[in-house]
Amino acid sequence: MRANARLVLGIIGGLVLIAALAVGLWLGLAERLPPVGTEEGELAPDFTLDDLDGEPVTLSDFRGQPVLLYFWQTNCPQCRHAFPEVIELYELYSDRGLTLVTVSTDHNEDTLRAYLRENVPPGSINLWGSLEEAMEIIDLYAISTVPRAVLIDRRGVIRLRADHRRMPTEFDIEEVL
Repeated sequence: MRANARLVLGIIGGLVLIAALAVGLWLGLAERLPPVGTEEGELAPDFTLDDLDGEPVTLSDFRGQPVLLYFWQTNCPQCRHAFPEVIELYELYSDRGLTLVTVSTDHNEDTLRAYLRENVPPGSINLWGSLEEAMEIIDLYAISTVPRAVLIDRRGVIRLRADHRRMPTEFDIEEVL
């Protein structure tokens, strides 16, 4: 009987060891996300901000899609210069899954709406909520001046932080598709 008990314990111990190794191997191979931060290679901080229709939009809802996050203001000359480039990228790659999310630091909602109506194609997601709420997102992303673009990959990892001197290019977008 003792021999049978040892055999059973040995088999159970072996199975436990195999299971532990399998779990360890799975955890080691599983995709790990980097820490949350605002630098390239870090997981983009999540936020929720209302769109211009008053509907809340949460950044993490776009996981699985590359996101071009654009911080801007209608009365900023550099923003107005860079915005057509951003729109062109969105139009080129939206059918391949690129999502454009803009965060405006405009003081006046009517001015923002008028500019968007004339210059932005349907399908982009334009966030404002209020100036105070937009500024919280600006602070969250450590944005010192606008315009700024943050390119986020499908996993939610920041791949590029850009300013008006070097907006994202087609090459940058191709890298995250």
